[in-house]
Amino acid sequence: MTWIKRSAVVVALSYLVALGWAMQRLEYDLWGALVIGPVLAAVSVPLINQAFRGSLAPLRPLAWMGLACKLGGAVSGYFIRSGAYGGFADANQYHQAGARLAAGVRSGDSTVMAVIPFEPGTLFIEDVTAMVYTIFGSSKLGGYFVFAWLSYWGLVLTLIAGIIAVPLLARKRYAVLLFTTPSLVYWGSSIGKEAVVGFFLGMIAVGIALAFNNSDRQQMGFAVAAVGAAGTAMVRPHFAAVWVGAAGIAVAIRLVHNLFLSSRAEHNGSRIGALLMLGLACGGFLIVSTLTLSYLDPNEMAVNDESVAVTDRISQIFEATEGRTSTGNSTLELVSTGSPVNYPYAAFRTLTRPLIIEAGSLTELLPAAEITVLLVLAALSWRRFANLPRLLFGNPYIVFALVCVVTFGVAFASVGNLGILVRQRSLVFPLLLLFWCIPARVPQTLRAMSPPSALHSQPASTN
Repeated sequence: MTWIKRSAVVVALSYLVALGWAMQRLEYDLWGALVIGPVLAAVSVPLINQAFRGSLAPLRPLAWMGLACKLGGAVSGYFIRSGAYGGFADANQYHQAGARLAAGVRSGDSTVMAVIPFEPGTLFIEDVTAMVYTIFGSSKLGGYFVFAWLSYWGLVLTLIAGIIAVPLLARKRYAVLLFTTPSLVYWGSSIGKEAVVGFFLGMIAVGIALAFNNSDRQQMGFAVAAVGAAGTAMVRPHFAAVWVGAAGIAVAIRLVHNLFLSSRAEHNGSRIGALLMLGLACGGFLIVSTLTLSYLDPNEMAVNDESVAVTDRISQIFEATEGRTSTGNSTLELVSTGSPVNYPYAAFRTLTRPLIIEAGSLTELLPAAEITVLLVLAALSWRRFANLPRLLFGNPYIVFALVCVVTFGVAFASVGNLGILVRQRSLVFPLLLLFWCIPARVPQTLRAMSPPSALHSQPASTN
């Protein structure tokens, strides 16, 4: 018997002993996770092997590390929300509603249709929780595991999307950032909207990556993106509007590029094409912003009132958001958003606050340390960021990611509560971290907008 087999026997026996002890001493709320965890791991084996095959096989150990980190984040989140928050967390409300609905189905008082998620918003998450509990039983920690697993696959999809769409992407670096960044490990690893939305946003990302870069799977890519957008819209419509709008801008820029910039000899056409691309980008950004405003506007009448300027509506939304989120102990000093001139700085601060010098407590120090480390890494990777302008006109997926990040930064500039901001920001982090991993230099042959080769035959990435 090899050491691998002996280790497997030891692990299996240890698991059975731990399960027996937990069943005698703990409630199913806890020990149910010991049943659900191995099931999720077993399901993940063929999925990870399929996702990370061929040239992506070296990323497989990182993928398993990412799953372990996510489940670890679920355990820490469970005890933090149950202890430090005293049970006052959205996850507990979803757990109670899901357990009640699942109990009705398991007892026969309700049909299975009672737990099928049809209603939008909070009810959607309650139904998803109930569906999980109908299958596995009402274990809160087990529910955390399932939602963390769902969030994990959203990260995997985003990783694969970046590899498909960006030749010479630093694959290992991107995988490490996605799987170990504290915000992505913790947020989304509990019962709640972040896990579900993160999964659907991953579907949008990989769908548009296929649509942009794989002509054989273009229709499938659009279909996957559409499902992801529909799922996101059921929970957070403004995120769906931003992601779909950003994809539309990227498509428009690509079409104009193909029409006006495909021939190097046509210098005049190149100038006209550049101007048109700028105009399309501005127009697309305005459309996305309008869709987001129509969802977030506290005064629906103002949306249809032509006498109310767009900038005034934005100011009203920012003021209302500030009033709703500037509560609690983790309030932030907001950046002025009274004029569009302030939007770039406001977006930057949304994505980078708080810094170490701004942290006034332990709860602020943790995200501040994370942001500071990322900024230091960005400074060390300055060549990658310096190459960004060149890549923008040669890669529609990078345009898509940049528009999503910037639009989020502007839309959430008025969130005055650090906890809310960090939680919401975790949904855009997977696209933001892409810019830490873009190639520092791109060979001339890869700068054109021609679709790259298939996923598993792309050039090896740099680290």
